[in-house]
Amino acid sequence: MLEERATYDAASGIRNLVWYFSAPGAPDFRVIDYRLRMIFPEEIERALAATGFRVDTRFGEYTRIAFEPCSPRQVYLCSVGS
Repeated sequence: MLEERATYDAASGIRNLVWYFSAPGAPDFRVIDYRLRMIFPEEIERALAATGFRVDTRFGEYTRIAFEPCSPRQVYLCSVGS
């Protein structure tokens, strides 16, 4: 079983996570504590444009499904130049 504890600091864009892995007779046999920097679509598009990239296509997963508000990922195909 996996249990998760998570908090989000909107000012820094950091999500703090702790995962607790358990099995019958072995509660919390592994604990993983990590931090994720959340990058929002507008932020990454500004950063790409500022460094000379043009967004050609954006997907919501590596399988190239359409990007939607609930997409697990942001996958961009870009070109150099305007």
